[in-house]
Amino acid sequence: MYTLGIGGGFGHDGSSCLLKDGELIAFAEEERLIRVKLAYRAAPVRSVLYCVRRAGISLADVGAVAFGWDPALDPDLAVLRETAKALLDAPALRQLRPSEIVYLPHHDCHAAMAVVASDYAADAVLVMDGRGETSSSTIYQTVDLDLSPVASMDVLESLGSFYSSATRFAGFGRGGEGKLMGLAAYSDPAAAKSIPAFNLVDDGVTALLPADRSSASPTERHSQARSGWFQLFANTIGGARDTPVPAPGPFDLLAADDHLPPSPWPGFALAVQNELERVVDHLAGLAIALTGAKHLALSGGVALNCSANGSLRRRLGPRLSVHALVGDAGTAIGAAALQQYRHGIDVRPVRHAYLGPQWSDDELRACLEQLGCGWREPSDLAAAVAAELADGRVVGWFQDAAEAGPRALGHRSILAAPNRTGIAHKVNRLKRRERWRPFAPSVRREDAVALFGVAEAPYMLEATEASPDARLAVPEIIHHDGTSRLHVPQPQTSGRFRDLLDRMKASTGHGVVLNTSFNIGPEPIVCTPVDAIRSFFGSPLDVLAMGPFVVTKSDSRKGR
Repeated sequence: MYTLGIGGGFGHDGSSCLLKDGELIAFAEEERLIRVKLAYRAAPVRSVLYCVRRAGISLADVGAVAFGWDPALDPDLAVLRETAKALLDAPALRQLRPSEIVYLPHHDCHAAMAVVASDYAADAVLVMDGRGETSSSTIYQTVDLDLSPVASMDVLESLGSFYSSATRFAGFGRGGEGKLMGLAAYSDPAAAKSIPAFNLVDDGVTALLPADRSSASPTERHSQARSGWFQLFANTIGGARDTPVPAPGPFDLLAADDHLPPSPWPGFALAVQNELERVVDHLAGLAIALTGAKHLALSGGVALNCSANGSLRRRLGPRLSVHALVGDAGTAIGAAALQQYRHGIDVRPVRHAYLGPQWSDDELRACLEQLGCGWREPSDLAAAVAAELADGRVVGWFQDAAEAGPRALGHRSILAAPNRTGIAHKVNRLKRRERWRPFAPSVRREDAVALFGVAEAPYMLEATEASPDARLAVPEIIHHDGTSRLHVPQPQTSGRFRDLLDRMKASTGHGVVLNTSFNIGPEPIVCTPVDAIRSFFGSPLDVLAMGPFVVTKSDSRKGR
């Protein structure tokens, strides 16, 4: 059976996947294909077409469509109906006539993705996001893909809405949660005010909001919560709720030595982060207590908060799983997995994040030639790129299958040498990012143990304390609070990337690179070779390593 899974019903992070008899054979995120970050209000039509083409089938071969949301659970939330209708009525998909169409609760799909990504190790899942149809956090006890909710919190108690509202209140806008998290490190913990936003109770949390809990509509309650958070923040820090400090543009930030947003915003960011971590810690403890779980998996957009994840890791150790697709894009896989499981089909685990489109070396060569790029094919790509990094150059890196999820894991990356003083500033400039935002390291396993005391970190989703040796050896990837968002490549990671880390070890003494996503400004991470070439020539990137080929701008001006 072919099942098409669809994610993105809440108006962002649209995605599609195709499962054949329990095996994931195609996955794509709509933003990567339409080149609009988060693909707001876009039905994932392009990703459906990609999945069918990747599988070598026609739309008519799809037996079932599973949506990662259920419009019937909140009739007032029009976007749920509209997104499904836009997809099913799309002219490009007119041959899609499945025998079964199912709508599944959003949090169930998050939980199912977490289970298959944990290799079925998880016996409890904690889902936390902006909202599902009627709830904002749900605790599940799990046996395979039999999901039993044991506790849930109403949309009024939304951790995701709390944090996203704080992000907008601080002037960072939609999708700027990572900026707020990064800014928190620059506050003096002793001087930061607390923001008591939630009461911790035996069965979950209660938001300290003046909201009408008798409202029958989850959408109305969710709207009240967003307004209430703005008022709470204004009362706490003394600012007017309708005049938050705007986030300076990146070039304004980079033009000044004093690049941090002024007081009270770093302290505000830390207070919000502390409150989030306090509540997440409570909910994780509650999940374990209610289920007796030996292994807890996280899912939902809140689980993208690296600082909160790092705090939980220090408490739970290997009993915690946080997978690459905790956001809404992962619900496509969760929905398809649930549909097939409920038809008696065993669903195979998803053990890595390299699920996206890929091109062969011959296809990459043809693309470079067609676009008139000058390129060379060194006998040792890793050695050639390591030499460029050692000379202080910044390299665009494009290899194998694209990563799923928001993190660059060595296949669609921008790389630099983390021992070069000032290189983080250079990368921030060319990516058009604020100077105070941190970067992540990709690290050989042996070096990760020596420098960070960690052997497993496959998805770059946890903040880890850096050792004194790390702060001396690779200072450009250490954040202001002494942590790093660590990535330790898996066996499924590109062999060329692992070879590069080995070369960096030989040349610098540490198998570490600064690794950030291959995108410039507000664009999504590059997906296709053309995306990578366009970004390379449209930015100050020094070198492009694409497959076995090395492209420089000087070579391209000369021609081949």
